[in-house]
Amino acid sequence: MIRVKGGVLFDIDGTLLTGSVLHLAQLGETLSQYLGRDIPIDIEGERPMLAGTDLSGWIDVQIVRTVLEAEGPGRPDEADVAVVMAAFERDYAAAAAERLRSARVVDGAIACLERLSAAGNPLGLVTGNASFVARIKFETLGLDRFFRFHRDLGFGDWRADRPAVAAAAVRALVGEGGDVAGVAYVGDTQRDMQAARAAGVRPIGVLTGTRTVAQLEQAGADVVIGSVADLYPVDERGPSEP
Repeated sequence: MIRVKGGVLFDIDGTLLTGSVLHLAQLGETLSQYLGRDIPIDIEGERPMLAGTDLSGWIDVQIVRTVLEAEGPGRPDEADVAVVMAAFERDYAAAAAERLRSARVVDGAIACLERLSAAGNPLGLVTGNASFVARIKFETLGLDRFFRFHRDLGFGDWRADRPAVAAAAVRALVGEGGDVAGVAYVGDTQRDMQAARAAGVRPIGVLTGTRTVAQLEQAGADVVIGSVADLYPVDERGPSEP
């Protein structure tokens, strides 16, 4: 059990949800249709793979830009990126029921969010998911009441990399120039831990993804816990305490 005293930022896939990365398979299909050639993003367990590259921890628009860059000089054009992301939003909304059929909320995640909210801990997201992907997932699985889904928060709609997304999420949580002491960022990949360090907040690793304790600690985790179910606010007793 780990206690948090301030705001908490959560990753989504592998942290609050499992079996939920199939949105990236849809992104591959959208890119394939746009470019007129096969761009397969395969899901191996919880790991999204593109041509042998593990995309865990990447942000959605970063994947789009990387694929478009491979098309040749002058790419990606920002107009191309905008068109692909708009098509992705339409395609994912249409396919969400199928893409989320295997998705599950991590055991204890709802109780965790409820107790943190009740104790006054501000909550936010740092995720590679575009804001519309995150919103659809959370509306489908019943977590939408805890978060906001504006694209300028901690989402993968338009920023270049995960540290930039984390920095935006921190600003939204504490305000420009606000005190980040006590803010925690909970995630399941090395990129989560590195982004938390870059943002100056506490990196907390969880084992509900595919990474090990050693991998998360080597990437900068302050502590590694089994799941978000082990998070408690400072003023609430846990299940094993008198």
